[in-house]
Amino acid sequence: MRHLVDTRFGWLFISWGCCSVMKISLTKSLFSVLLCVASLPSASALDNVVSGKPVSTYFSVGTPAARAVDNNLANNSAWSSGLKKRAVELTIELNGFFEVSSAEFHVGKIVDGTPRFIPEVFELQYYDDYCWVPVENASFRGFAGDKAEASFAPVITDRLRYISVDPDGHNNLRELKVFGVSTDEPVLKTGHCETGGRVMVRGPLFDVARYLPEDYNTPDASGNPKKWPLVISMHGIGGQILDVARTRVLDDSGNNGIKGFHKQLLDVTDYPAIVLSPACHPNTDPCWFDPKNIPNAINQLTRKAIQEYAVDEDRVFITGLSGGGKRAIESAFIEPELYAGIAPIAYKQSQSNICQYTAFHVSAYGGNRDLRHPPTTWISTRNALNTTCGAGADEHFEVTVINGGNHSGSTWDTAYASAELQDFFITNTKLIQGNTKPVVDAGPDKTVYISQGSFTLQAAATDDGTITRTEWEQLSGPAIELLDTNTLTLRGSNIVLGEYVFRFTAFDEFNESGSDDVVVTVVDDPENMPPVIRLATQKTVELPATTVMLTAEVIDPDGILSMQWQQVSGGVVGLNGQQSEVLSVSGLQEGRYAFTLTATDSLGLSATAGIEVNVVRNVVWRNVAVTKPVTASATQAGGYRPEHITDGNIQPKAPTWASGKGNNRYIEVDLLQPYSLSRIVVHSGYNHTRFIMKNFDVRVYDGAAWVPVAGGEFSGGTNADYEVTLTFDESVVAQKVRLYCNNAYAENCVLREVELLTTDNISLNDTL
Repeated sequence: MRHLVDTRFGWLFISWGCCSVMKISLTKSLFSVLLCVASLPSASALDNVVSGKPVSTYFSVGTPAARAVDNNLANNSAWSSGLKKRAVELTIELNGFFEVSSAEFHVGKIVDGTPRFIPEVFELQYYDDYCWVPVENASFRGFAGDKAEASFAPVITDRLRYISVDPDGHNNLRELKVFGVSTDEPVLKTGHCETGGRVMVRGPLFDVARYLPEDYNTPDASGNPKKWPLVISMHGIGGQILDVARTRVLDDSGNNGIKGFHKQLLDVTDYPAIVLSPACHPNTDPCWFDPKNIPNAINQLTRKAIQEYAVDEDRVFITGLSGGGKRAIESAFIEPELYAGIAPIAYKQSQSNICQYTAFHVSAYGGNRDLRHPPTTWISTRNALNTTCGAGADEHFEVTVINGGNHSGSTWDTAYASAELQDFFITNTKLIQGNTKPVVDAGPDKTVYISQGSFTLQAAATDDGTITRTEWEQLSGPAIELLDTNTLTLRGSNIVLGEYVFRFTAFDEFNESGSDDVVVTVVDDPENMPPVIRLATQKTVELPATTVMLTAEVIDPDGILSMQWQQVSGGVVGLNGQQSEVLSVSGLQEGRYAFTLTATDSLGLSATAGIEVNVVRNVVWRNVAVTKPVTASATQAGGYRPEHITDGNIQPKAPTWASGKGNNRYIEVDLLQPYSLSRIVVHSGYNHTRFIMKNFDVRVYDGAAWVPVAGGEFSGGTNADYEVTLTFDESVVAQKVRLYCNNAYAENCVLREVELLTTDNISLNDTL
């Protein structure tokens, strides 16, 4: 039925199908009725408007949702949610507007001729652009048969939803049929949502108590739904919102009554916001106090509310008391782009990265007699914001101490009843405006010969903010050993024949992510291939050192028959290990030497590789990193800026860069032009005693990817390694250099200075 109500002119028009049924004057002086009698079409004359339509579900781990609308009543074509003790839902997109007036629910399964696994509660809802509205006369509780039928006053919609709850078994639906006729989109869109604060709404995440203002269903001047602030409000551990049976919103009845912000809204009609208060019974339900569901379940509830209600996305808030306050903070910190503000009540400030609060309006309340969660923790945090996070960081941070309040309603009821906090939820707007997810490239697909034994994938990721973490995931292919799965470079070993698909994902500071896939194909070697020799091409020795070890790696699946080192040029030296992978050279003098290694496999094929050894005295090393621009993957607040590592100051208490906790942290130096680099000196930690960087590696950008530098890796350090010098196996030509900190997640990465050393007097711009 299309409801067109306009009391400005004193008339009520009711249109039913194609017949104007009734016209009633609402003026006191005149009452007239014009009645047109028309027979409504029977269900058999209407179409099943959900048959074969797109259908989706939330949290289903059972059979495909499409089975519910496939026109097949067989047990083996039923949809089963695979979930217990949770409301589940099926949403059907009608792909157009329909006027529907009846429905059939073929529920449960038929076992030996008897219907079983009947949901305890199930109902049909329709969407009217304001909310999901229960269809009158289409709700069932305690139904015992296998087929429920409902006839109802016609409604016009383009979306339908089936909700069911069964605490004792899976939710089963063999078929849903809804009958109606195609129609036009309603001209006048008014909502039909029940207003006030005593409405309970079932949901796949949480059942909630809902408050909507009395004029929520009224469109704006353009005829569209008016947008409202949204408040997600969580009670504390042991608190309640709904009765245990989930049939109603609790009253305000002392210790056993409703807790939290919703208590203030039970009998209010004019508070201008949408308020959703999820119910959590820790002993019986998935709950935000359960670590398995925290805090993403709350953020999913928030996103779902934004989709289903008329929400102003710039005015979304999250609040909670006690343990609910803790989860409010954690949820906002994980997805800060969702929320304009946080209001923790009667919970202490316990977050280490206080600068994250600058992304929100914050209004914290605590009682001065609350010894468990003293408000002084919020006051000290507010006082530290400006010095830790920069001038003005406390601009949107408010703390209110309630005199006489302890850890009880004397604090949270007082806070939620205050005009200041209620205004906080409706007057502030989001500080973070928009975010772009990371742009990632997993690299080109590649083919690898089985004899190589391993492969390396190099990804790249950029973002309008900061890349906070990365991860590699194997999507398909045989099981192999994977290394460095939380870096840009993935290494695979112990490979076998087959095709592998890997996904690289990068996350930014708002937990937005971008992904890209790459395919690796491992194939058989040709009939025979020569050995593969991995050997640096150049090595520098500084006098007075007169010995050097030349190390190669020789690979061949057919087996190595022989290896032979030879000296090609240079003065007389001593050689040891000529028939192995490691050659010891002694008696070196100033000058250049050349050596080759020839390897022959068991089938007679050979390969040769060469290396040049340059022996020098009085080497002048030049640091080309001084004053060059520096960027970092992450920087701890408090003045620990990246540019400190190229300021030339290596004193023990020199200004530092610090990354803070995390994975895949790096510092990047842009030399502005290419140089031939042979050595790096890393000055880490503070005052030679604290925050020493004990694991790191050096990578250079080759124009397409970040490539590890041979000889540029350091691991297993101690507090004595506050200054580490690494001489590369061979010089590398690069303009951009990254130093990756490989400390554990909780260990800070702190650098005083990074020296990038060359023996060249000029850059290589003219020779590249």
